[in-house]
Amino acid sequence: MQKTVVQYEDANDVIRGPGTAEVTYKNSFSFDLELRNLQQNSWGFIGIINYEPDKEVTESTYKNNTGSYRLIITTPAKLQTTTLQTNAAYRWGNFYIPVGINYAFFKVTPSSSGINSKATGGLGYQAGLGFIISDRFILETTYRQTAINLEDDYGSGLVDRYNKGSMKNVYFSLRGLW
Repeated sequence: MQKTVVQYEDANDVIRGPGTAEVTYKNSFSFDLELRNLQQNSWGFIGIINYEPDKEVTESTYKNNTGSYRLIITTPAKLQTTTLQTNAAYRWGNFYIPVGINYAFFKVTPSSSGINSKATGGLGYQAGLGFIISDRFILETTYRQTAINLEDDYGSGLVDRYNKGSMKNVYFSLRGLW
């Protein structure tokens, strides 16, 4: 199973100060609920609600002007994602190309009970290529970039902030239609 890497351009760790961070998660399966209207040789619409259950943190690296720090994960935090996507798609023959924007909602399960973690989303994008096998089945590959900001509050004013995060994934799917 592949991994999901989130890169934070603007991180501020209470111990290490400002820098950048990279957090790696185990990938999980996902579910989509989708509404589509794709007519031959014209533009159409695809709306998607995507749900990904908890993904565990496997690795975390923090970099600043004093060095690079790899955090040891003993009890992994978890990240659950629900993403709303809207796409314009052009279809010719059995092929179509969807291009659109997304917004994600996150639920964080912290690695320790003393941490109050929250994650917020931002505007992201996706693009892909689809092939209609039959009236009931579609093959699709999609590249999706999702924005994320993360905050870990340890209490007493100690807060780690990870901003301008970017979660990039490539999805391969076989979709059944009814």
